[in-house]
Amino acid sequence: MLQPRPPVWVRVLSHERGAILWLPGLLLAAWVVLFAIRLAPGGTSLFTRTLGFRVVVGGWHCHGECGDGADRVRRALEDRLRTHGDVTLLDPARVAQRLAAAGALGTDDPTQFFRAVRPLNAHLGVSGTVRRTVAGFEADVRASDARTGQVVFERLISGPDPESLGAALADSVRLLAFDPAGPLATPH
Repeated sequence: MLQPRPPVWVRVLSHERGAILWLPGLLLAAWVVLFAIRLAPGGTSLFTRTLGFRVVVGGWHCHGECGDGADRVRRALEDRLRTHGDVTLLDPARVAQRLAAAGALGTDDPTQFFRAVRPLNAHLGVSGTVRRTVAGFEADVRASDARTGQVVFERLISGPDPESLGAALADSVRLLAFDPAGPLATPH
């Protein structure tokens, strides 16, 4: 008596020994590669750092004649925060996107700012005002709890140029996050 022939897909898979095991593995590997390629151009990581202290940089304004001093302080602050491995700077493009979506772009109101960036899950928001002095620049800095909007740190810091102010502020934010009782950084 003749045995009935198995379906075509069974014959194809059983033609090569072990195909039933390696074909799904091959498909999974191809999916992982395609998934990684999709993530790679965005610079996204497959792993998230849950221990990072997330900081959002808010508005920086010039008081009086300081030229582009406020923008230079903000850029130096962001650059220096990126160098600290235990402090994570929220992407300024994502922050601007959230502010635009909430209609709070360019606002000086901290309540509106923190309400707009709340979905980004920041821990601390840093903003301030820069003014030119005889000796260089001075920044009035406010660091606020991003969830409540309460000011947790306010200080007047001075330095010879906006870049040193931004670097000192980033070091102060790091100290504030991880050593609240310790001394805060001042520019050299």
